Amino acid sequence: MMTPPFAVLLVVGAVVVFALVLRKIRRSEIAVADSVFWFFFALSLVVLAAFPGIAFKLSEMLGFMSVVNFVFLYVIAVLVVKVFFMAVEIAKLRAKQAELVEEKALSDLALGRFGGVDGTGVEGAALRADSPANATARTRADGEEGC
Repeated sequence: MMTPPFAVLLVVGAVVVFALVLRKIRRSEIAVADSVFWFFFALSLVVLAAFPGIAFKLSEMLGFMSVVNFVFLYVIAVLVVKVFFMAVEIAKLRAKQAELVEEKALSDLALGRFGGVDGTGVEGAALRADSPANATARTRADGEEGC
């Protein structure tokens, strides 16, 4: 049975989720499109709290001993699915990042910029004849020519 305190807890939790999502949207920390999931998730919790008959029917149909167990399973299942889709999105972003890094490195190589630590690159070191980096740059260049 869903007790009144549990129903109140669901509504309070949903209100907290709404408030957090709105705050993140205002601070531009989350895209509006990404926030849609969280709004619907919070709305579903409010619906379960406002209309406990839905939770009772579903828990009875699925064979749960307690409505609370059904609600917990529902929340866990929804969040696990969300985590899965986020993992897929992160994998795609990592692949795209690796591709962009490779393209940038090839572009820099083609333009003769080898990217020194201080941002000057090997050609910047060649301008300072007395620098230790110049000797290293010449050694690297000599070694590459011999290959």
